[in-house]
Amino acid sequence: MKLFLTSEEHLNFKRIEKILELRKDSSALVLLGSNTLELSKEIEKYFLEKENITKCIPESTNILYELTCSKNSDFKLINLYENKDINSIIKNLQFYRDFIPEHNLKLIFIFDYEGLEKLKEEAFDFFSTNSFSFQFTDHSYNYEKKDFEKNSKLKELITKYNAYITLSIKQEPKITLDLLFSIINEASNIQIFEYAIEYSNIALELARKYKHKSEEATLLINLSDILRDKGEIKNSFKKIEKALDIFIKIDYKKGIAKALSQKAINYSVIGKLNLSIKYLNEALEINKKINNKNGIANDLNTLGLVFDDLGESEKAIKCYEEALLISKEVNNLRLEAGVLGNLGLISEKKSNYNEALEYYKKALEINKKILNSYGISIQLGNIGNIYRTKGDFDTALKYYEEALEITINIDYKIGISIHFGNIGNIFSDKSEFDKALEYYEKAKNINKKINNKEGLSNIISNIGNIYLQKGNFDLALNCYKKALKINEEIKLNHSIVSNLGDIGNVYLFKKDYKNALIYLEKTLKLSKKYNLKKDISLSLGRLGLVYNKKKEYEKSFEYLNVSLKIEKEIGFIHGIAKTLSNIGYNYVDMGKKELAKKYLKEALLIFNEINDINNYEKINKDLKELN
Repeated sequence: MKLFLTSEEHLNFKRIEKILELRKDSSALVLLGSNTLELSKEIEKYFLEKENITKCIPESTNILYELTCSKNSDFKLINLYENKDINSIIKNLQFYRDFIPEHNLKLIFIFDYEGLEKLKEEAFDFFSTNSFSFQFTDHSYNYEKKDFEKNSKLKELITKYNAYITLSIKQEPKITLDLLFSIINEASNIQIFEYAIEYSNIALELARKYKHKSEEATLLINLSDILRDKGEIKNSFKKIEKALDIFIKIDYKKGIAKALSQKAINYSVIGKLNLSIKYLNEALEINKKINNKNGIANDLNTLGLVFDDLGESEKAIKCYEEALLISKEVNNLRLEAGVLGNLGLISEKKSNYNEALEYYKKALEINKKILNSYGISIQLGNIGNIYRTKGDFDTALKYYEEALEITINIDYKIGISIHFGNIGNIFSDKSEFDKALEYYEKAKNINKKINNKEGLSNIISNIGNIYLQKGNFDLALNCYKKALKINEEIKLNHSIVSNLGDIGNVYLFKKDYKNALIYLEKTLKLSKKYNLKKDISLSLGRLGLVYNKKKEYEKSFEYLNVSLKIEKEIGFIHGIAKTLSNIGYNYVDMGKKELAKKYLKEALLIFNEINDINNYEKINKDLKELN
């Protein structure tokens, strides 16, 4: 257990033992929450080593009724971690709760976090039946000394908090909460989720005890952030709704706006972009009424991200520029750097690489000024992406390695996995596939360890790309389908669209045009549903290629021309060049050389402008053969 728990959590085990001792002759209910299966097993092992505790494996979902038939008076330990019948079990626990005092039942239940939360909400009467509830967090990897030493700021904040709560004087709840908020914010910034969750739960208990409603709601918002980053969208929404309810009751307008904007971010993550815009506009309206300029700037920045996802880059730029002006006015340097980075992303998507580089370098400079290691690592990665696109792999690798070093130093695990993935991409581009796979595996292992499902699906897709390039179509297909399954689980709609497109593309390579059409039409349908313009254009382009292979040239032109129109509307330069070249190759296959040369030359000029060497060389060679 020592590897799994903090010293404070070990003290809770002593408290539980005392409770069991006091309750040995009467009914008792102890509820324990664990965030990992491994920890739930360790807790189970710990208690089963004690006297008068036996394990119970339920044969039905009506556990309390089953236990009334037992003549054994020991404490019964029931581990329900990730039990597939948890919903039915909770209903029965609520309905038969009176069996506990009537039959003198002594029970210890182990739940996963989600199950314990569900129990509180759906079986409150059972939950409050002589119950003692404790939550435990698995620190078996996050609290390793070597990792902890890297986070000197976090370590300092935790030491400060521990020093204060062990003082012999009476502690002020406000001071304790301030110290806890400092730990939570730092842990959240560098995305060490286990610390953030643990100290959020301690702070929540304190805020509720002293009826500090505003702090309670703010903590719920913080937890919603963490849960979203962990891919637990459903739970994230629940926290936001609870926070919103509190903010409305105490009429705290700034908090209401914050909760609405968090709701909007969640909707953008699951691809419900119109709902995201609705809630952002509501938040903006409140922030404007109370003149909360930081709130206005943050909402405009988020709104820009949503418009960018929708392919409405001009609206996105307008939002970013407004956010940038306000962030400068209120001297919010962190936000200013973030907005500059987002403007860089738009320029990059439009293939304006030098302009993007300027934005990223400005953002990098600000992050260095305010010593924001997290922001520095992101912008170094963005700069690396530009050099990678330009074909300057050595310079790109230099930036990725610098970003990786920073993320390792601050133990920002998601960042470490991202930069391992970026370095893998460079080796993939250089056709050093074994080395690429080595880095992808490192990234995959980290994402598995921290349960970052979005990151895991992205890396599995990258591994699929390697197999596709190597011509191992079945392995590529397997990877894309695995990534799709993960994204369907966490309802990440824009990634689902991408995965379906990748699967359709593999079937195109396999010359299985029937399945290629099925998946690409699904991709197109979903892209239109979520109004993802770039994905619509990509789907149309791929469908055009399928009909080219089927020698149905008129249908192919129909799809390619619509794709080209959308790409011009959204300023997707690389897409324009690719579609022009595909139209040209259609004409090549039809034997119409002059028309083929016209479109291929147009594509060649664009590929030259955006420094896409591979496509430039291929088309240049093909044009020479046509002459």
